[in-house]
Parts: sequence; structure tokens; C-alpha cells
Amino acid sequence: MSIFNMQKNGSRGFTFVEVLVAVAVIAILSTVAYASLGEARKKARDTERKTSIENLQVAFRINKDESGTYPTTGHTLGTIIGEGGALDATLLPYMTAVVKDPSGSVSDTTYEYVYDSDFTCGGTSRIVLYAKSMERSGNSNWSTVCGGTLPGTYTYGVILQ
Repeated sequence: MSIFNMQKNGSRGFTFVEVLVAVAVIAILSTVAYASLGEARKKARDTERKTSIENLQVAFRINKDESGTYPTTGHTLGTIIGEGGALDATLLPYMTAVVKDPSGSVSDTTYEYVYDSDFTCGGTSRIVLYAKSMERSGNSNWSTVCGGTLPGTYTYGVILQ
């Protein structure tokens, strides 16, 4: 019996092998799409982190215009923003909400925003804002901003003063 004569014998539909091939193709395509979507999500979260740093920068500058000075942290390693401390209360009038990391995890300290009023950059004491981590490599700008590296895993920052 030839495969071309199957229709004459009353068989209808697809063979088991044809269904398996179709399922395998769909599985491969969905895996590729999911992997691409994951990278797009990482890129979107990193972009949101950069935007949050820029929004914080604006809030700090407005606060400085009104108070005459930037807040001091009193810590050598800076103050984490978004944990409900005094620094958050200082920024709240200038923002719709104090920033939280787009990863959504409250307990995960992998991604944080830090304000440091006594950071040494190029031999000069500076006031800086930085994000602790970015998900995609190549998002660091610190070597061009400060001419050096941020402490620990901090990768993206801006100098306020």
C-alpha cells in the first residue's frame, strides 16, 4: 500500500508522525520566542532602572533648589532609596512615589538604588546616585561618568555634584 493511496482507503486526518513533527516545530518556535521575550524583559527593567535614576536626580535637584543643599547620608557606603527611611520622606514631595526596583522583589537586595553624599570620584568628594546592578552586561556607564569603578556590584550612576 502506497502512502499516496491512503485517502482512497477511507483514512482521514494526519498520521502520528505528522502530528509529532508539528508539535516539535511549535515547541522549538515557542522556546525561541520565550528566550527572546526574556531578554526583552531584562532590557525593559534595565531601562526602567536608568529612568528611575534620572527621576531621582531631578527630585534631588529640586530638593536642593528649595533647601539650598543636598541631603547628607552620614554613611560611607550611602543610603538605600526605597526602604521607607528619612531620605524617602525627603524625596516624596518631588515624586509621585518613591522608586522601587522593577524586579518587584522587596527582599532581594540584588537591585537597589543608592544615594551617597560622600563618594570619592577622581580624588574629589562627590554626591552620587547609583543602581546596584543591571541585568544585562554592557549597561554600566560609571567608567565614563567617574573615570573609575563603583564599589561592589554597583554599575550605573550619576553625579549630582
